Amino acid sequence: MFFDDSLKQVNKRVLHALQTTAPSHLRSDDAQLRQLAGNITEAWQTFSEQVDDVAVRAVGRELAAQAFCSRALVAIGRALAVEQSSEIDTSTDAAAEYQSSLLEGYIAQTKQAAEQATIADIQATRQREDQLRAVIQELSTPIIPIYQGVLVLPLVGTIDSLRSQEITERLLEEIVRQQADIVIIDITGVAVVDTSVANHLIMTAQAVTLLGSRVVFTGISRTIAQTIIQLGINLGDVVTLRNLQVGMQFALEQLGLEIAEIPVG
Repeated sequence: MFFDDSLKQVNKRVLHALQTTAPSHLRSDDAQLRQLAGNITEAWQTFSEQVDDVAVRAVGRELAAQAFCSRALVAIGRALAVEQSSEIDTSTDAAAEYQSSLLEGYIAQTKQAAEQATIADIQATRQREDQLRAVIQELSTPIIPIYQGVLVLPLVGTIDSLRSQEITERLLEEIVRQQADIVIIDITGVAVVDTSVANHLIMTAQAVTLLGSRVVFTGISRTIAQTIIQLGINLGDVVTLRNLQVGMQFALEQLGLEIAEIPVG
């Protein structure tokens, strides 16, 4: 950048204004500050000669991007307002107009940065929520392989339509992946079994059967059994057993295996 003597003085004052207001990451970067001062002075020259504020707004955006505070804009405005050569209109009004355009660019960049930061925060929050939701789903619907071809699905809490769909989808995926022959669904931890829950369980059992696997329900207490009878729910050919231990024994027997005690000593 080549300036005449009057513009060199402007550039010198602008550089001083930047040096005294520079953010911490630029205070020791003299080359960057000189480049920025040159851009400001060049935009001032263009503005004075052509009343074109495009370059001025661009410099304002650059100041905002470099994290200069509004104090820098005031200092630059004061540096430009000093009377200079009559060849260039450096009146206070011109400096004020220049400073106004500089501020417009500064505000535009600040607003854009704020919007981008907000979008990034929202995206990060959504990503964390998705990850947390996936973990919760994984914990709320653990599918445990207890032996080759045998899966256990312990259910805990409330089962609604959404969760029922998630349970069914995950269970079917795991059946295919593990090539499971028998699936034990333990409902000991399900607090309430009403018509909706019972229907969800039956639909899950039917979906499993379509894949060629057998379903065993365990953890059906006397209260739950009475509820199912009173509701008139037909469990069909689904095997129901008292607890998970009995269910595991039954599953192994279907595979021609058994649990035996090993003598000690």
